[in-house]
Amino acid sequence: MWSAAINAISLATGLVCFSHLHRQMLARTLTKDELNESVNFMVNERVNFMVNEKVGFMHNKIDKQRTQIRRLKQEFQRIKKHRRKLTRRLKESDFSCKDGWCIATEEAKYLFPNGIVVGKKNGKCNYGDSIFSVDVDGKSCPSGDGSVVLSGKKNKAISGRSVVIGGDNNQAQGDNSIIVGGFANVAGPTTNIFGGEKNVALGLHSVIFGGISNNATRHAGSSNIFGGKNNMASGKGSMIFGGFDSNAEGEESMLALGRENNAIGDSSMIIGGEQNEASDYMSAIVMGRHNIANGDFSLILGGSDNIASGSASIIIGGSDNIASGYGSIIVGGSNNNGTSDFSAVFSGFGNVASASYSSVFGGVINKAIAADSNIFGGWYNIATGKRSMIFGSFYSNATGEESMLALGRENNAIGDSSMIVGGEKNNATEFLSAAVMGRNNVADGDSSVVLGGSNNIASGSASIIIGGSNNMANGNLSLISGGEGNKVEGTFSFASGGKENALKGDYSSVTGGEKNKATGIFSSISGGFNNFAKGGHASVLGGQNKKAKKDFSTYPK
Repeated sequence: MWSAAINAISLATGLVCFSHLHRQMLARTLTKDELNESVNFMVNERVNFMVNEKVGFMHNKIDKQRTQIRRLKQEFQRIKKHRRKLTRRLKESDFSCKDGWCIATEEAKYLFPNGIVVGKKNGKCNYGDSIFSVDVDGKSCPSGDGSVVLSGKKNKAISGRSVVIGGDNNQAQGDNSIIVGGFANVAGPTTNIFGGEKNVALGLHSVIFGGISNNATRHAGSSNIFGGKNNMASGKGSMIFGGFDSNAEGEESMLALGRENNAIGDSSMIIGGEQNEASDYMSAIVMGRHNIANGDFSLILGGSDNIASGSASIIIGGSDNIASGYGSIIVGGSNNNGTSDFSAVFSGFGNVASASYSSVFGGVINKAIAADSNIFGGWYNIATGKRSMIFGSFYSNATGEESMLALGRENNAIGDSSMIVGGEKNNATEFLSAAVMGRNNVADGDSSVVLGGSNNIASGSASIIIGGSNNMANGNLSLISGGEGNKVEGTFSFASGGKENALKGDYSSVTGGEKNKATGIFSSISGGFNNFAKGGHASVLGGQNKKAKKDFSTYPK
């Protein structure tokens, strides 16, 4: 303001002087001194004008700076006053600050009703009440009331009291759910996921620990999955430990390792293996491939394509075996069947134990089809008698109760408690009958015995044939030792060797010879040819065509 006034006065003075000089010049001619004086005066006035103009400008600038200084002093006083208030509040607060860090006192407690976000705000997030978020890039979203998102990237805590800690693209969708780390995991109500990738926990109280694309379904309450890939826990209380593409469907079922296994039955279990199925209550499979345990309490240990369908049945190893009887067991082998209660097959191929407590130990296509029957090895044997037994042998049959076959081939132990040992095509048809070795022999009487030879028939009770061929012991307690074509019909009669001898008398005997006949009681012939002892106690000692017809007669005399 002062600068403008001074400039105006200087300008007016200059104009007056210039006007006065101009009038003098018009009135008369100025002298040189007068002219110089006038010019000097005008120059001085102009200088004064310029100086005054500059001084006025400086005064104006000073006025502006004074105004700015006054405003700064006012702002400083306001800040000073505010600082005193802040200092007073800080002294009264629960913080102590130094070097840019403020530390709360040990007694301090804080309440943030609407939540806290540390880092950057997500402009697209509808933040819930009472939330807490640590978000570096502003892409996570705790939208559920009371939810928490700590670190990570693009994590979402959608429902009430849900928590996500770290990881990437995780979603805690259910109330009280928790996700710790991992990628693209989804947690339903009251579930937990710890790490892993693309895991989904939807069943109440279910937990997933790591792995890839594992799923605890909505129906799988309290289920647990520990690692693995593409596993599904769909039964309540089910558990999966590792493995691939497996399903724990039954309640409290369990899977460990392996791939494409299915634990369908309640409390069922599968450990390892591939494409196994435990489909009934408490059924179990350990290792193996394509095995099915579909009986309650059934068990399969290894092997392939085995089926344990009977309650409490067991299969250990082997392939294509079926244990369908209650408590049945198969150990090893292939295409074996245990179809009845407590039946058993141990190894071999195509063996069948189809009666209760029956068993087959090895061999090929053996069948124990009577209760308590047993077959030990051999081929194509059949035990149809109760408590019968076959040891080895081929194409043989033990049809009598408690009958026994050992070795040999095409033998038949038909009588109860009968026995055949070795040989070929032998038959023991009556109670306690026996054939040992030989071929085409028949022990056809109770307690009869044929020892070796061929085509011999012991049909008398307790009769015995030892060796020879085509002999017949029809008499009770009769005996033939060797020879050929001998026939003994008398009780306690005896033939030793010879050929085509006939003994009809009780207690008679023929020793050697050919075509001799002893028909009398206690009669005897010793060798010779075509001799005849007819009388009681009669005897012929050798010779040919000799006859002892009377009682106690002897030839030669």
